[in-house]
Amino acid sequence: MKMPLVPPASDRLLDILNKGDESLFQLLFSSDIGPCDDKGRYMHWDKLRHLTPSAGFTSELYWHANISELIRQVG
Repeated sequence: MKMPLVPPASDRLLDILNKGDESLFQLLFSSDIGPCDDKGRYMHWDKLRHLTPSAGFTSELYWHANISELIRQVG
């Protein structure tokens, strides 16, 4: 059985945000992207990386937006 890929590290997100692109910061934290698909199932990185990200996102940024939304829902 093939092992799923490890998701991007959270420190990579900090590197992206530290570049000072305010539009990326706003896109990431004001999006309505959630950690689940249309059927309510959690999307692991190994699946999400194959999907077409929403406008303005890369696959990696899309992953971090999903995780950020999950954190907001729990906290």
